[in-house]
Formats: sequence, C-alpha cells, structure tokens
Amino acid sequence: MKIEKKCDLSTIRRKDILRSMLMGLLNPFLYYLVLFQAYSMLPAQEAVVLNYTWPVLLVLLSIPLLKQKISAFSVPAILISIAGIIVIAWRGSLAGFHFSNIPG
Repeated sequence: MKIEKKCDLSTIRRKDILRSMLMGLLNPFLYYLVLFQAYSMLPAQEAVVLNYTWPVLLVLLSIPLLKQKISAFSVPAILISIAGIIVIAWRGSLAGFHFSNIPG
C-alpha cells in the first residue's frame, strides 16, 4: 500500500483492512492472552521476571533485526539488567535455578 499524505478511507483495499485486523488480533490481543495466563500460573516473583526480560530482549533484538547501534553506555546497562533478572529469577540464591511452573 502506498503511503500518501492524504488518505481517503475509500482507497484502502479490503486485503489491507483484513491484514490489519489479523495483525491486531495477533498483537496485542493474543500476546496479552498468553501473558495474563502466564501471570495467573506463576508466583509474583517469577511473573515479574517476564516484565523485566521483555525490554531487555527488545533492545537486544533491535541490534540484528533493525540494525540499531548501541552505545558504549548501553552495554553495561544491558549486562546489569540481565544480572538483575537472574537474581530475581533465582530468588537471590545462586545455588539453583527453579521455576515453580514451567508452562507459566
């Protein structure tokens, strides 16, 4: 679909509308269904790891997928974030990594 400054709704193709509806169904609707189901299955301490992991994962995926360059300041910030996620996931004990509900 060609992007124009002015958009008349009558010029939008049915195929594009259906594709947009499908994308809207996939994200965020299905994403949140899965996320809330996982939240209901996990203790809060484990569920919060999902919240902390997502932004770090987005930054890391933007490097190869979007060809984003990260600054020298961002590398230690990412490593500190990952270390924090590990501490939370391991419940402060480096002796073992154990989730109470793997599907969650």
